[in-house]
Amino acid sequence: MKHIYLYLLLCHTLLAAPGEEIFDQYCLSCHIKTPTEFEAFKKEKDFYKAPPMNLVISRLKDVINISLGDEDAKKAVITAFIRDYVLEPSIDKGLCRIECFVQFGEMPKLPKPPSDNELKLVSDWVYDHY
Repeated sequence: MKHIYLYLLLCHTLLAAPGEEIFDQYCLSCHIKTPTEFEAFKKEKDFYKAPPMNLVISRLKDVINISLGDEDAKKAVITAFIRDYVLEPSIDKGLCRIECFVQFGEMPKLPKPPSDNELKLVSDWVYDHY
């Protein structure tokens, strides 16, 4: 049984994307990975520490528009926003719905922020995954 557990752990580690591992390390304590519908989230928001990640990314993709419809440019702008916001979160530059700021407040500053490379990997992963 011990060998099966170690094998499964090894497979999970090998199959997990580096961005997902960074997400698990820095973000998962507040933002769940399980996609959640907005209406379900609104009904059960008291059970969350922060909005589910799919709703965060969906909101960014809805609010940040690139005039030419260039998806590569849109991804570059959104992932740059994520990297900046994670390092210096503030209500002033936040793009959340006002209800989220009222419910959860401002995202706390991370005591030990991810490196630039980790931020690139995790922002790319959340953009592509959600």
